[in-house]
Amino acid sequence: MSNILSAIDSKVYKLQRIDSVLSSYNIRTISFYANAGLTDDFMPSQTLEEAFYQTVVEFPLLTGHLNQVSGGWIEAVVDKTCLNVPDYRESQSDIHFRDIKSAKYNPATWPDNLIPFGAFACPGAATGTIKLVSAHVVRLKDNSGVIISLNINHGIVDGYSFLLFFNRWADQTRALVSHRQAEPLSICLDRSAILQYLPSEREPLSDWLVWLSPSTRGRLLSYLGSMAPTCGHLFRISREQLSRLRNQVLECMPAGARLTTNDVLTALVYKVHGQAKFGVAATTRRWSAWGSKGDVEANSEHALVIACDLRGRLGMEGINFIGNAQLSGVILNPMKHGKDTITPQILADIAAQIHSVVSNLSSPYIGSYVDFLESESFNTGALIAAKMKYGLYTLTTNMMHRKLYGADFGNGVQAFSTVAPNYPGANAIFLASPPPSTDILINFTAAAKEMDHILKNAFWRDITTLVY
Repeated sequence: MSNILSAIDSKVYKLQRIDSVLSSYNIRTISFYANAGLTDDFMPSQTLEEAFYQTVVEFPLLTGHLNQVSGGWIEAVVDKTCLNVPDYRESQSDIHFRDIKSAKYNPATWPDNLIPFGAFACPGAATGTIKLVSAHVVRLKDNSGVIISLNINHGIVDGYSFLLFFNRWADQTRALVSHRQAEPLSICLDRSAILQYLPSEREPLSDWLVWLSPSTRGRLLSYLGSMAPTCGHLFRISREQLSRLRNQVLECMPAGARLTTNDVLTALVYKVHGQAKFGVAATTRRWSAWGSKGDVEANSEHALVIACDLRGRLGMEGINFIGNAQLSGVILNPMKHGKDTITPQILADIAAQIHSVVSNLSSPYIGSYVDFLESESFNTGALIAAKMKYGLYTLTTNMMHRKLYGADFGNGVQAFSTVAPNYPGANAIFLASPPPSTDILINFTAAAKEMDHILKNAFWRDITTLVY
């Protein structure tokens, strides 16, 4: 497909300092498509590949080479004479779609090497280059369906722009099938465009950002190397169960209090994760000793980080900004909160904290945050190394309202979409269920020992169902 990529021009895309942190991670989704009519021309291979490269041309920075420059900046350097060509592959599986569907899409039934890209972005052994976008198309037995495993470097995209690329790939495929041009898509590849939407006024930043001090890369790498193995599972919570829980939580709050679905879900995940950490500690030392004077871990704090999209808060939804337009709301509680039994009142206390923090992410606050990222005092290594300050770190992100089921390649949208089960970059990812269901899926990743306790947590088991 080199003839298609020849339309890409050389250019250096200056990214943001925060992107150098996120570029260590990959965003990975897996989408399952059923050939319900068992047609021979279902999602034709050549068309899928051609449409993929046409989409890459519209997102040219995906063919760049990541380059770290002084001051913590990172660039995507596109050289048309030496493009970072995407890793696109297709394979055939002897597994039938119905077998995967009947197992509720359990990863145990997935074809081998369905996700050849790791959670962390690493240079390829052959090229020594970090691929910024990769796709693996797996055609199932008897052409009964197709699975698309898509991987894009997190330093280039966030969840919004990831799905914009995926859905555009589907648009281009449908256009090729019908022998027409796809409707034009306007996207913004200029990371500095966000500055145009910032207000003139500013608000003070939270302490959790201000305290960050310079840190060496060696300290950061040492921390990452010592991370415990993680384990991921997918859970389902029905809309009825969630509404019932939300009402119970609201009854414990002052009249007129407001809570979103995300507030309640996030509070629940935070409490369950905190209890799991306490459970692990309780099995390795005497219960009475954990939390005693001198116990650094138990006397530290449990940080909750809620990833929030800035586009709506800044009024920039219409420009299709490609990048990490995100800011995190953060709450801190003593690690000892993990001892508390989960009750509606306990969840109300946490949910109120979450709602307050997220609601206060105003445009003046965002302006101060962007100023901080652009300042010389910001240190990218310190941002990740900040995790070492806390006894436990829980990060949540919400993809329920994104177009997760909007990629129609010509034979209908996905039968099922999810993320790679084990994702160390985020502890809880909230996902939509396949339409018409309104249930919510939660991809929960935690340290393996913590996950053992999560799976046994009575409150969690009572309100959720294990999918896989």
